[in-house]
Amino acid sequence: MRRLVLISGIAAVLYGCAGLTLSQTREEFVQRKLNGEPFSMVDTYVTKRRFEDVVKTLSQKTTECFNVNITTRRTEGGMTTMNLKDEYRTTVRVVNLNRAEMTTRHTTKGMVSLQKVPEGGAYYRAVDIERLTSRTTKLTYYGPSIDSGKRIWTAIMQWSDGQPSRCP
Repeated sequence: MRRLVLISGIAAVLYGCAGLTLSQTREEFVQRKLNGEPFSMVDTYVTKRRFEDVVKTLSQKTTECFNVNITTRRTEGGMTTMNLKDEYRTTVRVVNLNRAEMTTRHTTKGMVSLQKVPEGGAYYRAVDIERLTSRTTKLTYYGPSIDSGKRIWTAIMQWSDGQPSRCP
């Protein structure tokens, strides 16, 4: 998890240096990924499971694995010089009978952001879940291309197949 915090921090600094602003909506976030935003990837996967089963499994696993708080403290000479709390919250929302959305948002407490952070936190990852047929479901991932992002996408694909997999 410390590696995730470090990489997220580096990505935030690089985004800030590049003059990029945070996406204010999920749609804007997805569009940026589709346009090839740095350090991001888009991938699709089709599972041979019913849409309802995939949504149920992903809802359970995201609650278990992707709703986390990470606290980072730095102490020098007996004095705390940094105390940050990163909160990641993931929701799975059914849009209609054939579509659902998984969205991860991130907030940092204990730090001033130089960019406008949307209400509910910055968008970190999104997955579109679509019914293709009565027995197949398509997932489209939009998120970080760093190693932890790829591990999370692999876990999401395994969960969508109904395979037991530990939290990444």
